[in-house]
Amino acid sequence: MRWPIRRVEQSNNNDMSQAEKIKRKLGKYQRNYSVLALGWVSVYRSLVIAIAILSASAAVVVNLECLENGIRISDTNETISRNDIVSVLAASSTLLTTVLGALGLEENWRANRQARDRVKQLELELLKGNPNYDLIVSKLQVTIDDRVSDSFNDESQPNNGQISDIDDLSEQSIIVIAHH
Repeated sequence: MRWPIRRVEQSNNNDMSQAEKIKRKLGKYQRNYSVLALGWVSVYRSLVIAIAILSASAAVVVNLECLENGIRISDTNETISRNDIVSVLAASSTLLTTVLGALGLEENWRANRQARDRVKQLELELLKGNPNYDLIVSKLQVTIDDRVSDSFNDESQPNNGQISDIDDLSEQSIIVIAHH
C-alpha cells in the first residue's frame, strides 16, 4: 500500500514581507520567553513549597511526644532520635533555601515574564496602521540584550552589535536565553 504524498508549500524568505518576518520572529521569542518563564516559576514554586513543608515538619517533629524515644529500625535494632530527624529536616530546608537563592530562580522567572510581555507589546505595534519596522526590531534587540545581558560581546552581532535586518536575529540568541 502506498501512502499519498502531501506537498508542503514552503514560503520563500525573499518573498516574505518585512512585517511577516518580524511577526514570525516576535512569535518565536514570545513562545520561548513564555516557556522559560513557566519553567522558572514551576521550579521556583516547587522549591518554595518543599522548603515550607520541610520547615513545618521539623517544627512538628520536635514536639511530637510519640517520637520522644526516637524511631527504632527493626533490622538493625538501632534508634534514630527525634533530634536527628529534626536536624535532617532543618538541614534539608536550609539546603533548598540556599539552592533557591543561588540559582536566582525568581529573578530568571520575572525577567523572562517581563521579556515576554515586551515582545507581546511589539506584536501589538505591528498591528498599527503604519508600523515602524526599524523601531520594532530595535526594541526587540533591546529586549534580547536586556535578557541575555553580557552573553554576547560586540563581535558576535553584525554591525557592532546593531541589528540591521530582522534576519540578523540569530537562532543562537534563543539558545543563550535558555541557558542564561
